[in-house]
Amino acid sequence: MKTKLINSLAAIVAIVGISTLVGCSSSGSDGTDATVADTAAVVLEGTFVDSHVVGLNYKGTLTGKTDASGHYSFVAGDQVEFLIGTSISLGSLAASVDPVSPLDFFGGTKSVNDQEVKNLLVLLQSLDTDGDATNGIQILPEAVTALENTLVADGKTLTTVDFTTMSSGELKTTLDLVVAATPSPYDDVVTEGEATEHFSEVMSGDITVRKNISRTPMEGSSGHRITKLLTIVDSQTASGDINSSVQTHPLLISYADQILGDFEMGTGSAQIGDPEHIKDAFVSISLDGGETWKAKNVSDTAQDSSIDVDYYGTGSAVAFKGHSYRPIVKAEGNNILVAWLDKYCPKQNPFKIDTNVTADLYLVNGPQGTIDYEGAETLGDVALTNMHEVPFNCVWTTRGVFEETNSSITWHDPMQLTSGRRDANKLTIDANENAFVLAWQEDPTGLRPGKGAGPGDGWSGASTNHKTDIWYSYIANAGFGDINTTVTSIKPKSLYSLSMPVPITDNAVCNKTKVDANTSAPYCADMCANNGFLDDNTSNDDQKCYSSYNDPILELYATVDSNLSVPLQLLNGDTGASRAVIGLFGTTVVFGYEETKGMAESLPGIPNSDPDAPIIDPEDQGKVAYFESFEYNNPVTVSPGNIINPLRPNEADGSMVLENVRRLTLIRQVDYDKAMNPANDAEYPYKFGILYKSGVETQGESSDMYLRLATGYDYASFDDNISWNLSAHTSVIDGVTDGGEDIVVDSTWTPDNINDNTWDNLSENTFSPRGFLRGREIYVGYEYTRSWRVTQNGHLPNNFHVIRSMDNGVTWLEPFDVSQIVTNNTSTLDPRFIATAEELVGSPLASDISNPNVMFVTYGTFDLGTGLELDLFVSRSTDKGETWEQVVSNADENLTINEAIAKTEAEEKEVQNIAAPNGKTLFSVWLQELDPAHTDASIPDYLYGSDIWAQRKDYNSTD
Repeated sequence: MKTKLINSLAAIVAIVGISTLVGCSSSGSDGTDATVADTAAVVLEGTFVDSHVVGLNYKGTLTGKTDASGHYSFVAGDQVEFLIGTSISLGSLAASVDPVSPLDFFGGTKSVNDQEVKNLLVLLQSLDTDGDATNGIQILPEAVTALENTLVADGKTLTTVDFTTMSSGELKTTLDLVVAATPSPYDDVVTEGEATEHFSEVMSGDITVRKNISRTPMEGSSGHRITKLLTIVDSQTASGDINSSVQTHPLLISYADQILGDFEMGTGSAQIGDPEHIKDAFVSISLDGGETWKAKNVSDTAQDSSIDVDYYGTGSAVAFKGHSYRPIVKAEGNNILVAWLDKYCPKQNPFKIDTNVTADLYLVNGPQGTIDYEGAETLGDVALTNMHEVPFNCVWTTRGVFEETNSSITWHDPMQLTSGRRDANKLTIDANENAFVLAWQEDPTGLRPGKGAGPGDGWSGASTNHKTDIWYSYIANAGFGDINTTVTSIKPKSLYSLSMPVPITDNAVCNKTKVDANTSAPYCADMCANNGFLDDNTSNDDQKCYSSYNDPILELYATVDSNLSVPLQLLNGDTGASRAVIGLFGTTVVFGYEETKGMAESLPGIPNSDPDAPIIDPEDQGKVAYFESFEYNNPVTVSPGNIINPLRPNEADGSMVLENVRRLTLIRQVDYDKAMNPANDAEYPYKFGILYKSGVETQGESSDMYLRLATGYDYASFDDNISWNLSAHTSVIDGVTDGGEDIVVDSTWTPDNINDNTWDNLSENTFSPRGFLRGREIYVGYEYTRSWRVTQNGHLPNNFHVIRSMDNGVTWLEPFDVSQIVTNNTSTLDPRFIATAEELVGSPLASDISNPNVMFVTYGTFDLGTGLELDLFVSRSTDKGETWEQVVSNADENLTINEAIAKTEAEEKEVQNIAAPNGKTLFSVWLQELDPAHTDASIPDYLYGSDIWAQRKDYNSTD
């Protein structure tokens, strides 16, 4: 294992290798004219760092101010003086194209531990406008004025003052007065320890560019995603300054930000809003590698209301505004699609169909629904007594087209996709050169809070009511950006809509009585007429109709029991689907989703996975993993799906049963273009796979991680010979028991564990399936604990493990614990396993040449006792997962640990990432939260509140 990340400072600051011949005059980095010798000279560019420092004056052959990247201009051989304002000198140094810092004022005679250097670091970082030196140091004119006024009032001469000779106490007294006099609420006097630690991190290359994306700390932020366009543009700041010598890819981050209401901490995955706290959806773009960002409100529904509800349970209805949340973004070429959930659903007929001409087959249209949570639901052990009637969500989308001529996005007018007749949730999206495809789930009763039995907070949409279906829509890339020129509006209106939504699954009820009364969905008439109905007045399912498909569960059991009769699928509404995953391969859509089994008598409102439901056989409880595929423009509708998880032997008698399966993840070939070419089938035999967790237990208890792989894009292409158990270990016990149960002190792994049954080890548990395929190499990651009971009690961490096969699954290498948390009160959360993207053929950028040896793992941590989320970490492998990089701990130089992405007093959570193809840059985005009601003078102001943050980390170009 590597013990140290090796990074060069040159990788931190995007040095621009520009040389310009100048004659009588030239300009500094900020455009200031400077006189040069008559003989033509070469103008070079350097960077002043303690992070990049913006707004320092400099004087050499050229004069100016350091720009937004800390750059300054000079002529070879120059001595350059750096100043705060025009009079306060920090010192002079030999200019260089390599980064220079306060250390260079002393010609190599001082270190970061000397008081003179400490003073300059404290000075610069304390003058930073937002108090966060990790995203660069910006010294504004008002800070310069405050410093000058303070020094003059103390009787000092500005041109001769020397900060390096001050005592630490004298410097702090001066800076306290300066900070008090400046208007920024985020600046603070940093301590010497904070200043030197930051500077040491910068000089070692641990931190690159970190930026606050939302910059609204007193307004709650949430729901972030990051993507990039493959288009190559000249680097450009958010203010419009263009650097044509540097090319980059535009970056996009979508998120939700509070528009109305006072400050409110986030509620994890809930975010369903209330009448007093309303969000809009935003997209922020960076055209300079993440150094500057510009946000756009793309939903803009926060001021609008489509429904009044009795939210407070007082009998009086109040307007519920257009709360936009959980936005997702996807780009293909220059086309960008953003989708989100919204409480503003004004159109009961979003597609304006004339039902006298075109039937609303699946009842897309209708009034917006509501759900009353009063006393009826809980989150864990907490009753939701403050929340009563809440509107259903509808789905909205907007389109953007990136204009290469001016590097801007033309945003189209948002379009309502669903009516809110059912409660929409869990959006997922994919795209390729053919189309954008979108899926979500709709619950006719309303979102169930869940029990929070997994690693999350509940409210994720995993727990569903009966009749919850997966819905689908698409739009082709051809005509994506076309504008309706017959309509005049502030924003251009799209000429083409997404396709009218259709249900992929078959969980809604078709009832013969309602068909006869003309109160059913029109498609049910055909179902009942063509396939018949159950005529049994002793059954809860009396008059329910059949579909044309066989019951998939009984059909699977019939493969091991030839005497079993397989009826048609009964459309009785006894099941609910959730958490869809979607992929678009060429023109084929592949779907995975989980669905309750529905093997018991229909009990309205009680899913079979609900622990409060009547006791039924274990094999009839829980969920099943399903698969579906179709041409993107010809979706399969009202389908029972195809079961992914095979029958497994029951521990009691060896009979074959369906286990409880959930948390599907779609993994795919990184090299999409190569894998899609049939000529490369030998090199890319498997096209995609479905990861899922399976077990004989129900929520929160023991499970294992399984993988099924497909050689094509339909159900028949799944390899029936493989369904590997990739997380199974063998428990090590020491004979000691706790409450009659063995205490698991360790676990071991051998290749034989790949074939284990889930019940071979009921102590272990797994979460968070992640993975990807690279040719014949298979990479899978998951969170793992050797004892779910001890973890659930808060005394044993989950850790993120990676298991690999380098020969298409013939053999497997031992799982490796990447996170390596050893403290028993802290655990991993929301891990990510990131591959380097496929090579962008024809790109002139070195970063677009793929390095398949490099991969990353990022993860959050949380306190097992309090549930508070803590910090974010990253580790990189440059040898296909054989070893993983760590850094030396600041607390113990003999200890190596994973590097922190963000480690502060605030909660940092839900990290998302994308990596450059060459593996030398990782972009990360996360949510930072710290309740401002609990103030602490020792905590920097910029940590308080709630904001979306992003970081670009550059790795050494020589590794």
